[in-house]
Amino acid sequence: MLMRRWCAIYVIGVVCCLVLPRLFNVYESIAILALACVCFGHRYSRELGIFLLSICWFSCFAQWQLNWFSNSAATVQEHSIIAQINSLQSNENSRFFSADLIQFDQQHFFIRKSITLYIPDLTSPLSAGEVVYGQAKIRPLWSMANPAGWDQQRYGFSQHLGYQLKITKLSAIEGSPSWRSKVFQRSVEMTQGMAQQGLFLALTFAHKALLTSEIKQQVKTLGLAHLLVISGLHISLVGVASYGLILMALRMLQGLTGINLAVKPIALLVAVIAVCGYGYLAGFTLPVRRACFMFCFAAMLLLWQRHVKAFDLWLWVLALSLLIDPLAVLSGGFWLSFLAVLALLFIARNRPRFKWPKPWCWLRPLLLFCSLQFAFLLLLSPLQLHLFQGVSALSPFYNMIAIPWLSTLLLPAILFMAILLFVLPGAGMWMQPYLDRLLQYSVEQIMVWPSVWVDVSQQMWWLWLGVYCSALLCLAFYLGPAMISAQPTGIEKGKATRPLALSVFGALLFCFAHQLYMLRAKPLWQVTVFDVGQGLSVLVRVGDKHLLYDTGFARSAHFNAANLVVLPNLKRLGVKRLSHLVISHDDNDHAGGKDVMVQQMPIDTQWHSHPLGSEQFCEANKSINLGQAVGTFLTVKGFGVGNGRNNNSCVLLLDFGGWRLLLPGDVERRAERKLVKHFADALQAEILVSPHHGSNSSSSAQFIEAVAPQYVVHSASRYNQWGMPKAQVVSRYFEAGAKQYNIANTGMLTIQPQGESLQVVRYRQDSSFRWYHMALLPFVP
Repeated sequence: MLMRRWCAIYVIGVVCCLVLPRLFNVYESIAILALACVCFGHRYSRELGIFLLSICWFSCFAQWQLNWFSNSAATVQEHSIIAQINSLQSNENSRFFSADLIQFDQQHFFIRKSITLYIPDLTSPLSAGEVVYGQAKIRPLWSMANPAGWDQQRYGFSQHLGYQLKITKLSAIEGSPSWRSKVFQRSVEMTQGMAQQGLFLALTFAHKALLTSEIKQQVKTLGLAHLLVISGLHISLVGVASYGLILMALRMLQGLTGINLAVKPIALLVAVIAVCGYGYLAGFTLPVRRACFMFCFAAMLLLWQRHVKAFDLWLWVLALSLLIDPLAVLSGGFWLSFLAVLALLFIARNRPRFKWPKPWCWLRPLLLFCSLQFAFLLLLSPLQLHLFQGVSALSPFYNMIAIPWLSTLLLPAILFMAILLFVLPGAGMWMQPYLDRLLQYSVEQIMVWPSVWVDVSQQMWWLWLGVYCSALLCLAFYLGPAMISAQPTGIEKGKATRPLALSVFGALLFCFAHQLYMLRAKPLWQVTVFDVGQGLSVLVRVGDKHLLYDTGFARSAHFNAANLVVLPNLKRLGVKRLSHLVISHDDNDHAGGKDVMVQQMPIDTQWHSHPLGSEQFCEANKSINLGQAVGTFLTVKGFGVGNGRNNNSCVLLLDFGGWRLLLPGDVERRAERKLVKHFADALQAEILVSPHHGSNSSSSAQFIEAVAPQYVVHSASRYNQWGMPKAQVVSRYFEAGAKQYNIANTGMLTIQPQGESLQVVRYRQDSSFRWYHMALLPFVP
């Protein structure tokens, strides 16, 4: 009982560290440690001591893993490094690698540091296990910060990635590929003819780079993405199958020879070896590591013949996992896996128990499996909504089909063929076309399944429904046996009263709170500048009308700002339709996500400086209607500014009645002079998005004087190669008396009226003031 309480308090302490505004330095850590020791000296304050130790250990561990460089800021100085590659070779990561840092200048790491390595001038492919020598520049991990979408900084920290290194001079590559890399390369060569080679490699080596983006998107919307991530389900299948096969073989051997063998311990040992071997092939990623650890821990308890309650085992493994790696608390997959196991234990413990008629006994496990899928949907939906901004409503039905199919057929066949390819290559190659047909058939079926993906924008209704369903589920679990049988064999009816009452009360309270939240007064208008890195995307809302100015960058059809940032945040804000989409010009950092936006979001009118098809030209003096706001284009294309795309940008002035916003795109000094000459009286605006991200080729003194902004927003990435916003530009706006905000430092920025003034909300500092969204301070001041 004491161990359970201490483990629970430790877990709570580590979870509380998610809301810390910053990590503790060495002096603060010593003070907390001393206070914890004092608490341990008193019987009634030991729990407080455990709590203090947990937050102290978390902070020290995070500093040790993420903040090992003496200067936490980026530096132009080059450093000599030695690093070992971890990434498997592929076309997708030909220049970016995950690696372990062995030596940094004269500092040798006894426990290697995880880094992201960028090698721009790589001429030959690298494989896992090879060692790189060279000169590199270092910078702290920093990413875009928005309420919805991919949080790369948080994910990187959960993987112990605190810094990114860019190789400027590659001196040498030594060492040989690891055994895993050699096996991977041979598997790639031997499965070249498979149409579903990517699926084979994903379920064997946890290598998803060769999976098509269509498959990835479809399994996500169906709620089946967990099946393509090697984790607890896959590890458990390998462990249980290995244990069962070895146990059966040993018993047969024992029966034939009469030799007395320790059958169960040997089978358990072989199962542990099989699990660890599969984990090694999968690269011992964090989910694989956790699953292997849990399996080995359970096997150890079985060998010792210790009887432990299932919940205690779950809590011990959770606490021990967070003790070994406290940063795992940042990983959404960590919580999904542990909460799924907890839901499984809860349902198995509290399921209705009554006597089935003998002809129908076979239905019991089937109904239990089906009820588990629906329970997972209800119990894990809040976390999934928080992590993915949506949930698949039909995932229980699809999992009822996909999990048995994967467990009994696909995964055993894939692993069996993988073994044959190395033990009996001829047999493996003979089996390959049959497995490929099976994989192809599976993919074809999945691709035609309809998906019902519920976005967070609809969460008010769906969360209410989810809460009510949770209450009904609680009612069914606790009162169901009493309704079915006069003498239930499960939980007694009297014991269900308090949990049921609490569930119903919580559901009603939740609904009431959301109703009050929905009835709150909304500002008349709102300007949101998304953090899209080195690029621009601005959303303007006036009443129920929405205008989007630019869409950010695009690296590929699926890796672009529209998919990563803009669309998730539009859905979060409840934007279902755009009244206007304005593309200032065709540069990638402004128009990269245009095609994605047009495909996935209904748009009434599109504007462009070089219109094609249904797009309209943002001609000077042309007005647009946006609810109670009036927009006017001040584009100077054709005013003698040349043919450059920057100077021909769509310039838009929005008047909200008392406050004005100027969106000038990437205009430079030549266009600024024309703007001042032709629209001097109309240029004045309280809010300005700086031209060309704060480049010194723009924001001339004459232009700043004409606009006279009170608030200036610079949309640029933190470590961009051009150093934007330039110091000279910042100085000019400072001399003009304007308040300046750099999206690289603030994250997503929201501006809205508040009485007679404006309210500026910075995502990093105001909305999500968390240590993992800020630059890490040195451990030793």
